[in-house]
Order: sequence, then C-alpha cells, then structure tokens
Amino acid sequence: MQESCPLFYIKNNGSLVTISKVKRLEAYCEATRFYLKQELIENNHRLLTALQKRLNLIEKTRPYFQVVDSLKQDNCLNIFF
Repeated sequence: MQESCPLFYIKNNGSLVTISKVKRLEAYCEATRFYLKQELIENNHRLLTALQKRLNLIEKTRPYFQVVDSLKQDNCLNIFF
C-alpha cells in the first residue's frame, strides 16, 4: 500500500474515518448480522461463535460512544480542559 492511502480515507466525506463512532459501530453490527444469516457461516461453528462474540462486544460498547459523541457535539468536554 502507498503511504498516501490513509489521507484518502480521511479527506473523503462519508468514509468510515469521518463518520461518528456510533454510526460506524451500527454499520459493523448491521454487517455482522447480515453475515450471521449466511448459510456458510451457520455451518461453520467456530466462525459463527466468533461473529456472535464480535456482535456482542460491539453492542456493549455502543452506548459508551453514544454518550461520548453526544458530549463532543455539545462541546461539553471543553469544560474539563
């Protein structure tokens, strides 16, 4: 990969880098749920278990980032610095 690749993602609106962490986690959940429904995944117990653990972890961390993103949007974090 070229060194300029990360800049490409940072500068493009709508890329996963520029959207909020909450939206990114929601996209990950949606994609993981899609793959969990696939027959190939359902027949592979180890992969099914790994994806279920990933989905569970993402769903547990999403509320934290909802609070953080909300505070960032309201600039409430500036009070602490």
